[in-house]
Amino acid sequence: MSLSRPPRRAAVRPPLLVLALLLGATLAACGSNASSGGVTAGSSSRASSVGSGSTRIPAALTIGSSQKILTLDPDLAADGYSEGIVHLIGGNLYELEADKQVRPQLAAAGRASGDGLTWTFQLRAGLRFSDGTPLTSQDVKDTIERAKRDRENVYGGFVAPIARIDAPSPTTVVMHLSRPYPSLPVVLSQPEMTILPSQGLAKGKSFFDAPVSAGPYKLQSWGGSPRATLVRNPSYAGSAPAVKRLTFQTIDDFNARYAQVQSGQLDFATDIPSRLLAHPPSGTVAALTPHYGFITLPLNVNSKPLNEVGVRQAIAKAIDRSQLDQVVWNGGLTPIADFWPSTMSGYDKSISTARDVAGAKAALRGTSCERGCTVHMMYSAANPWAEPTATIVAQNLKDVGITVKLEKLDDPTFNQRLGDIHYQIAESFLYDYNDVPDGMLTYAMTADGGLNANFTGWKPGADVQRAVEQAITQGGAARTQALAEVNRLFLKYQPFITLSDYAVGSISRYAPSVVKTNEAGFVDAARKGA
Repeated sequence: MSLSRPPRRAAVRPPLLVLALLLGATLAACGSNASSGGVTAGSSSRASSVGSGSTRIPAALTIGSSQKILTLDPDLAADGYSEGIVHLIGGNLYELEADKQVRPQLAAAGRASGDGLTWTFQLRAGLRFSDGTPLTSQDVKDTIERAKRDRENVYGGFVAPIARIDAPSPTTVVMHLSRPYPSLPVVLSQPEMTILPSQGLAKGKSFFDAPVSAGPYKLQSWGGSPRATLVRNPSYAGSAPAVKRLTFQTIDDFNARYAQVQSGQLDFATDIPSRLLAHPPSGTVAALTPHYGFITLPLNVNSKPLNEVGVRQAIAKAIDRSQLDQVVWNGGLTPIADFWPSTMSGYDKSISTARDVAGAKAALRGTSCERGCTVHMMYSAANPWAEPTATIVAQNLKDVGITVKLEKLDDPTFNQRLGDIHYQIAESFLYDYNDVPDGMLTYAMTADGGLNANFTGWKPGADVQRAVEQAITQGGAARTQALAEVNRLFLKYQPFITLSDYAVGSISRYAPSVVKTNEAGFVDAARKGA
């Protein structure tokens, strides 16, 4: 996330401080008692690609991105790029695999008690960190306890339900919960739950200059520079990486990244605009990978005339989402008008995304914009899709009498104003790592979940709060019903506008089977035997 860029899952990734809501953070009931089997944790994505790259597995890959590593401390890595590096070097009790199943990784098995308040995990035998030192249940215990103590932990909500953790033997971990936590395996698969060595944690913050963990790769060099090199971890307990070395390089300009892939200086580059993906150079493959989230227009609901529901609904109806998809994304995304992106459970394809000018004008009747009005819309220069999107939105709204004054801002200024809700209309994005409703609902449909209802200042009423609580705490048919109710209430109050799924473009000299961006936004390289 970023107030457009930074924090992990959003145009402004929230301080996930408490992932609060009434219950603290819970990655809702998508799990089950998990022994050695898997837990489904994601829906199928519709990544699209054009061209063809080599299927040969290279010894090394060089990857270019617009971003740089800000920290390798899992508690503080709120931006997606830093989290992506932690994802590659970090070992977890569970691992989210390519088929969207969460399976034991450092753990050999895990099982919940009948009341769901105690989880017991058996670790694999002979585990070692990347420096060769043994990995035991004490390391797991110290990692979780450190995460609970750390006042700066932006993911504190994820560990809040863990009341106590015991290590009765070197290979046994017991977590005692304050409430049932059925999707705990999903949480344990995420980068912020990386297991760290007790002796490393004892060093304090300096440990994270060159952290040791138990993931598929280990850090060879970084030092806070725009370049980081990872090498295969010989002690990794899972399927070993087929690619021995990964080098990540920060290159600010997307044209430069694109050209360097074409020339062979880079093997893979992310954050490539859609307009460059339609006709990739010979020997390369371009891909557009949807995430578990959406492109959104946050609305300052406390600013006139956006404090009027009719005005907000009119804006949603007046936008030509098909035009946006074709012009900005070359037809590569799924337009949406409801709360849930098409990549997540709860998405309702029956909700029309067609432009409705007559409906927009009808919604404006009786509002202060009935005879025309002017609003200001800001967007960040950091997102290559932002300016053409803003231009089309302004043209669309002009047709219903709403004049839009556009403001192109540098990213830090945009982030600051978005976070302060010092704007009228903004253009950003929001996404999460898995197809579970808790994160997106907490960030965008609650006032106290870290993002102030997607930076709108909206204060949801009791009806919304009930629907959100149901969606987070229930499973099965009850959950499905709650997700539909969230959609209904979202359209009723329209605190912000959704335009389409959120996706990231990439270009590569290698096929996706060798290297790709996954649905969580991380770069993944091939594993042996995959």
